[in-house]
This record gives sequence, structure tokens and C-alpha cells, in this order.
Amino acid sequence: MKLNQWSTLDNIEKRLFLQVLKRGKISMFWADSFIRSLSGKQIVNDSKTPSGRVHVGSMRGVIIHDRVHRAAVDRGLEAEYYYGSDDYDPLDTVPPYLSREEYEPYLGFPLCNIPAPDRGNRSFAEYFMQEFIDTFHQMGAYPHLYKISEYRKTGKLNEQIRVILENAGQIRRIYHEVSSSERDEKWLPFHVIPI
Repeated sequence: MKLNQWSTLDNIEKRLFLQVLKRGKISMFWADSFIRSLSGKQIVNDSKTPSGRVHVGSMRGVIIHDRVHRAAVDRGLEAEYYYGSDDYDPLDTVPPYLSREEYEPYLGFPLCNIPAPDRGNRSFAEYFMQEFIDTFHQMGAYPHLYKISEYRKTGKLNEQIRVILENAGQIRRIYHEVSSSERDEKWLPFHVIPI
């Protein structure tokens, strides 16, 4: 089921679901239990790579993180909720609903530097992310939005990139432990992509 199938629900189903969600009546006791163990300022963060239409299953993360944020605020904690667009990730494959001929030349390019299917003045990433953002706003979730491309282009991630490159051996070991994948000794956890 894709996000655009939200429109297949009748208006009564949509209104009931949104009312329950907005009133916080969904029983997610785990969020309240989790928050009880915390103190101080809390940052709740999630992100998505907008490489095409976003599957409705991706709403799970938005709803869970929104509920954790609300539970923290309800408990009186200072809390902020952020949602990022991993728009600097490269296009790995051309989605089947787009023209292969048109988008294949962009394989490997950052999603933020690829033209949108509607040829408007937004990027491929913005085009697909906006549908997702509109949907979670309809559901009452309003995180602070950010784009990874803005952090990359301004150098805000330079220190983190340096740490990753300096610890490439440890990251190779983690990959092996988690997925049993072997990485060449020269492999770096960093991809240079065209801008």
C-alpha cells in the first residue's frame, strides 16, 4: 500500500483515525514508560531517503517518534522532534513508474540535484518528500524539518565525516558483525558523488 492510497479511505474513516491520533487516545503505553526513565532535554529524530514514492509503512516511524515526543512534552520535559530528508543520497535505481531513459543518466547523483518528475522548480527529493510531509501533517505530526544536503553543503558534517574516515577499520568490523559482509581493506564508509 502506498501513501497515496490514504485517499481510498472514506471521509468517516479518515476523520475517526485523525481524531483518535490527535487526541492521543492511541494506547502506546510503551512511550510513556520509556519517557519515565528520561530526564533533561530530549531530541527525537527520524529521517527518510526520498528516492521515490514513500511506502505507507514509513508512517510507522513518524507516528512512533511523534508519540515519543508528545509523551516527553506531556511529562514536562523539554523536547524537540526533527524529521530529515536524506536528500543527498544518490539515486540507486530508477523507480518503475518513471522514465528509465530520462532518469538513468542521473544514477549516482544526489537526489537534491535531480529534476523533479513534474519539471517544477523543486528537486526529485523535494517532489517525493512533499507528499510524505503532507500526509504526516494530515495525521497531526509536525516535526521540525531539515535536509541533509544543507548540512553537507555548509560543512556542518565535516567533523563527523572525519571521524568516520579515521575509524574505517572499526566500521568494516561492525559491518561484518551485523551483516557478515566482507569489505576490502581499502574500502571507506564514504561515497564521493557528483554534484
